Amino acid sequence: MKRLRSGRRPTEWFFSLSLCAPLVLLLLFGEWSIAETEFKVPEKKFLIKPYIEIPGLLLELKSNFNKDKSVIWAPNYRAQTGLSLAYNGWIGVSAAGKGDLRQEDQALKGDTSYTDFRFRFPWRRISFEFGYQRTRGFFAENTSAFDSSANGTYLKRPDLQLESKYLQMIAVLKPDRYSLAAAFDQSEQHVSDGGSLLAVLQFIETGFSDSQAIIPVPLQASFGSEALVNRGLFRTVNMGIGYGHLFRFRETVYAFGQILAGVGAQMGKSYSDTQEFSANESSFLLKADLGFGTNGEDWVSGILFSIDSNSNKTSATELSRRLTLLQIFVGYRL
Repeated sequence: MKRLRSGRRPTEWFFSLSLCAPLVLLLLFGEWSIAETEFKVPEKKFLIKPYIEIPGLLLELKSNFNKDKSVIWAPNYRAQTGLSLAYNGWIGVSAAGKGDLRQEDQALKGDTSYTDFRFRFPWRRISFEFGYQRTRGFFAENTSAFDSSANGTYLKRPDLQLESKYLQMIAVLKPDRYSLAAAFDQSEQHVSDGGSLLAVLQFIETGFSDSQAIIPVPLQASFGSEALVNRGLFRTVNMGIGYGHLFRFRETVYAFGQILAGVGAQMGKSYSDTQEFSANESSFLLKADLGFGTNGEDWVSGILFSIDSNSNKTSATELSRRLTLLQIFVGYRL
């Protein structure tokens, strides 16, 4: 990390120019005259969809000086239940809460509190999605790799908190061929196979804090002046492209896949008790979604699997956040 300095930074220009990226891509590659669409809106407009979700979150901090030195923080939660609501191909909202843990897991890995809200507006040419996640209470999944005295126990950090806010915009370059509302919310229905190139713009604000240094003592020698950092805030903008395709089988069965990839820049600060650092470096995103199920006039059901990875680099540390979600849902139209 570099010491904080004033003045106009190159990343600030990147933030400003990237605001226009989806519109520019649509102007260059989009087809503004829509042909006969490959999907329809069901007669019943309102969809209520309870689900069970198995999340997985890993926060890895790796030394840029010694790639073998890293700590992987993970929360201790199991399957969670949630509820998703969608209306007329225009909006999808979901909220989830953490499930209970077994007592022996709490003793071994600690307890985690978790909050998750997601909102999606899957409009015809561009989809807006924003959300908020807060996770408090982590354990070091790779404790044995850096602490030979662990003897099967895990280093626990009950005060370590990770908070993330994001805004994501996806431009569909062929909106007559691919429906995000059909793939993710089932508030529309594909009537035939279809796919489209996609353009994505992401804004992410990630903050972490702990009552002590986030790097465990046995690893601190490998992280230089950043070893004692105990809080930070990163603002990241990522731009990228992708592709999504949905396959239709019989009348109601579907399967889809979507992938997004891109690069970007971050503007951030982190702190120890005695120093303040700036972190204006590069970032990376990769997101993949796979799903299959049924999408009928009354009932919907299915499985959705998602992998979402992004990373930020500073002068001494690479911070990676990886989120996986396995969701099983059943829904009914009203």
